[in-house]
Amino acid sequence: MKAKPWQIALIVIGLAVGIGSAAWTMLGGDRVELANVILMVDVESGEIYEVNLNRTRITNPALHPSTGKLQLVRLDKDDDGTLFVNSRDMQLLQYLDKDVTNKAVDPKSGELLIAPGKPLRYPGNK
Repeated sequence: MKAKPWQIALIVIGLAVGIGSAAWTMLGGDRVELANVILMVDVESGEIYEVNLNRTRITNPALHPSTGKLQLVRLDKDDDGTLFVNSRDMQLLQYLDKDVTNKAVDPKSGELLIAPGKPLRYPGNK
């Protein structure tokens, strides 16, 4: 069976659109910058840990580097630089180890109850 001219034109146009779309996706447009460093708070002591995600795999909530207990929760920063635990991560407080007492995070607002100090490096960061 012989292809008709309009079928050949349709295939050529489809290939051109596909190749152009692939090139635009790979070469053009804005790049999405993913965070490679996150901050986590120890809910008992209020210590802040800086975790480099390029060097360390971590869960949320995370294990404390010294005690090995689940007691670190991820922090967010608002426009004026204030640290807080967002509402989604607040729900994770129920998964902390049973003997961990939350003294650093307001369970209703997510605000820090203990003034944050300079972030400590989480082990595994280099």
